[in-house]
Amino acid sequence: MATIILSAVGSAIGGPFGGAIGAAIGQQIDQQIFAPKAKEGPRLSDLKIQTSSYVAPVPKLFGTTRVAGIMIWATDLREERRKVSNGKGAAKTTVFSYSASFAIALSMRPIIRVGRIWADGKLLRGAAGDFKTITQFRLHLGTEDQSTDPAIAAAEGSGNAPAYRGLAYAVFENFELGDYGNRIPSLSFEVIADEGDVAVGSIITSLAPKGITANCPTMVGGFAALGASVASVCQTLRATIPFYLRDDGQSLHAAEAEAVPFVIPDDALGATDKADVPKIAIDQQSAGQLPARLLLSHYEPSRDYQVSAQQAQLLVQSRRSERIEFPATLTAIAARKLAENNLTRRWTARKQARVQLPWRYAAISPGVSVTLPDDPDLWHVQTCALERMSVSLGLVRVRQASTLPLPAGAGRGVQEQDLLHGPTRIAVLDLPPLTDDVRTQPLVVVAAAGTSAGWRRATLLQSMDDGVNWQDIGATAAPALMGATVTLLALGSANIIDQANSFDVEMLNDGMFLSPSDDDGLATGRNLAMIGSELIQFGSVIPLGGRRYRLSGLRRGLRGTAVQAHSTGTGFVVIESDALLTLDVPAGVASVRVIAQGVGDGLNGVEAIIALPHRAVTPLAPVHLRARPDGIGGFALSWVRRSRAGWRWVDMVDAPLAEEAERYQIIIAPNVGATRTVETSPASFAYSAADKSADVLAGASSVQISVVQIGTNASSPPSILTLPIL
Repeated sequence: MATIILSAVGSAIGGPFGGAIGAAIGQQIDQQIFAPKAKEGPRLSDLKIQTSSYVAPVPKLFGTTRVAGIMIWATDLREERRKVSNGKGAAKTTVFSYSASFAIALSMRPIIRVGRIWADGKLLRGAAGDFKTITQFRLHLGTEDQSTDPAIAAAEGSGNAPAYRGLAYAVFENFELGDYGNRIPSLSFEVIADEGDVAVGSIITSLAPKGITANCPTMVGGFAALGASVASVCQTLRATIPFYLRDDGQSLHAAEAEAVPFVIPDDALGATDKADVPKIAIDQQSAGQLPARLLLSHYEPSRDYQVSAQQAQLLVQSRRSERIEFPATLTAIAARKLAENNLTRRWTARKQARVQLPWRYAAISPGVSVTLPDDPDLWHVQTCALERMSVSLGLVRVRQASTLPLPAGAGRGVQEQDLLHGPTRIAVLDLPPLTDDVRTQPLVVVAAAGTSAGWRRATLLQSMDDGVNWQDIGATAAPALMGATVTLLALGSANIIDQANSFDVEMLNDGMFLSPSDDDGLATGRNLAMIGSELIQFGSVIPLGGRRYRLSGLRRGLRGTAVQAHSTGTGFVVIESDALLTLDVPAGVASVRVIAQGVGDGLNGVEAIIALPHRAVTPLAPVHLRARPDGIGGFALSWVRRSRAGWRWVDMVDAPLAEEAERYQIIIAPNVGATRTVETSPASFAYSAADKSADVLAGASSVQISVVQIGTNASSPPSILTLPIL
């Protein structure tokens, strides 16, 4: 730009000759302005670390690249607390959860969109736009007319909230921090500022002031312009992609490819009054000062924009190696070609020359390509100086860059699968007691998973008054193994291992797998599952392809659950402690409703309900109900009590009662006549001759007798005996 100004001033004062002098002086000034200085451009790591400094520079983004951004606004962490039951006799634990709202600056020039987002290196938002953690997200593209973000306006006040016009930034509202140690994670963004590759020349002209043109056709996938000045950005680019700055008195040109060379005639050489000065002074840089090996680091798009490197090497007499860090998105092939061209150019420029020309050649400026008499090489004017009424040109030999693609591999990167989170599926289960402990309240658990293997978790709301009031109960446990039957399961016996029946189950997503277990594993509780309301174990597992498995070697009706025949579509949940969230449900609650709200569940979430949960506090039905003639016309009934705390088969030891008192309800229902109910405390009952005569006189020929154990919180299922009385 100084050349343009001084050329105009010189022409006004001294005509064409004065203009030439002004142009020559201006060229030297421009070379000082745009000459390489101490490096100010970004290192590759500069764009990977999220900062929150008021003085940290925000890059100007081109093409597609991955940047961490700078936090420009944040609220205090919002704390929520809830009580979690730790089982009978144990104090409840207070669990805290946190969320925050914040804004991250991305680019000082407009962008088109944001693709994937990573949090602490793990995928937070997939390519399809799905988030893996619950948050509200808004993107401001950096236009000059963008409005204030509503979250910032609400927190700061509409009059105090900036719109950050011209700045592209992202806002996360109520970002749940539980997955990240209850802190705001380090975020990085795949930012698309221009669709497709972008030319280096376009980057230069976008950053530079008016009056500068560029013809630099090399394409990069993306670039983050970060530096104190346009010169520092140009320096970063020129370290990898050499281009020349030339001032023609009208505008400043940046050119990567050599233009039509200026032919210097033989009679113009040697224009100096110094003695013994050759027409062309040739110098050659020592080979030991040049690298034989060049390593170019860059962002590799096929490796989620992680740092990759490509190497170029020449068989020359040098042991030096150098590394260039280029903060640009490049494919492996493009990076290899740039490395090869860069190394070749440097060795070509090893040969330098100096010539002295008359004043009439003062308009030749740095950046011009020239040829010399009887020399096949192409030379580039690097410096231009005025020396005793002559023009001294410093030349370097140049070679046209190769355009042939070279084979290159990006290498393997650690890439996280981009799986959709998908909607939530929940099951609220009323389980029987799973240990020998005597429970005083139902064992109600929530199992949750997703229809996609990318599902992580959901937050839960609970209501125990039929939806009138809802309580936040935190997040789901680890994803459960869930599915549904696709074949029938017939009735079986709870007394033996059911080898006759099997059933097929289809799991909820492709990431769920079932494994077989031997008897020792089953004895320790492996492969325990609820199918409908029956608790079972399965030993044999045969994969059928896809998400389907055939299960056999069944243990049926475990822990006092009823053996049932199950139709297709019956729910199936594997019982694993780390995949179940236990709810604090008092005995006697009419129903429990649960709503799950995950990333893919919409505004209303997913609801499940269970009525009258009771299995863990319900006594088991008495067994071995018998009726024997009492010798005087009636019958003596007896039975054996069972206990919900007596699951171990210990010889010569009675199972504990597990209730406050031993009581039974006896229901006598003749096939003709009135039904009557009595209570008794011992495990026996007398159906007397008088009772029998009364029922016969009423027309009955048989009587059904049901025995129910009355527990502290619930009554057992009945044990039933039909007794002929004629």
